[in-house]
Amino acid sequence: MPSINALRTFEAIMKRKSVKEAADEIFLTPQAVRYQIKMLEELIGSELFIRNGNRLDPTLKAIELLGYITHSLDVLEEGLNALNKDSNKLYLHVSPYYANNILIPQLHDFTEQHPNIDLRISIGAENNDFATKDIDIAIQWGYGQWSGFQADPLIDDLKIIAATPNLLQKQPIEKKGDLMSHRLISPWVQNTLWLDIFDMLGTQQDMMKEEFLYLHDNEAILKATLSGIGVGLVSRPEAIEAIMTGDLVAPLGIDLLSQLPDHKIPKFYLIKQNNKEESPLVKHFTQWAKENSKSQRNSQITSN
Repeated sequence: MPSINALRTFEAIMKRKSVKEAADEIFLTPQAVRYQIKMLEELIGSELFIRNGNRLDPTLKAIELLGYITHSLDVLEEGLNALNKDSNKLYLHVSPYYANNILIPQLHDFTEQHPNIDLRISIGAENNDFATKDIDIAIQWGYGQWSGFQADPLIDDLKIIAATPNLLQKQPIEKKGDLMSHRLISPWVQNTLWLDIFDMLGTQQDMMKEEFLYLHDNEAILKATLSGIGVGLVSRPEAIEAIMTGDLVAPLGIDLLSQLPDHKIPKFYLIKQNNKEESPLVKHFTQWAKENSKSQRNSQITSN
């Protein structure tokens, strides 16, 4: 059987198509990489790569072998993770709004229960990292659209259509159609919120007089709305706070979006890979996050 180093080296070259780049990725010298590939070729009895300038082009044997090696390494990693059930590592990838407003303010409660935890949290609205093997749990905003993953809803993200008093003084929204004369501010992450609102109000996108302004997260949307650029979809807690101080107005009411069907209301979801062995730490965080979000929901209902 080939060594694990030889398999990792082969996988790196198949990905990078370069001895130097593969060596950099797996922290070996180029000479060591060449030696590992030579040993693998001798074991298999077949050439795996053809040099083409600075590139290494795989042979048909190499392409066939890659599937077996990738699967084997995945199974090995999953087995090692399953054996290491007492691991204190937890890697989360969390939406900016949920991280800053819900998770981190309450996180001390979880870390007190796990004083030796090696906790890593990456923050981002993008969904690209869900398949990264190192990530144990992702918490992201959307409609539960992550095919191939287990996605459990944690909390609704009800929005409020809001604008500054000065903007509404210049361009009043006295009836539903008046909304279409404003620049509308929308989350950048794929969603159908404004289109669903148009459908509920009986308006259409082609009635808009200006283009959408797409922004990356709720904080940016809130700041843009407060600056008077346009009419924004602001998350409910921040919108209500700004309305109470007189900085924003909800011209169509604060409860309009709660009339949307449940499947059209975006939520924050806790997302995990299907069929992946879970450590006790991952299971406990999942339970804790669900209970924490439940208390957040009850708090919102009470405050309303």
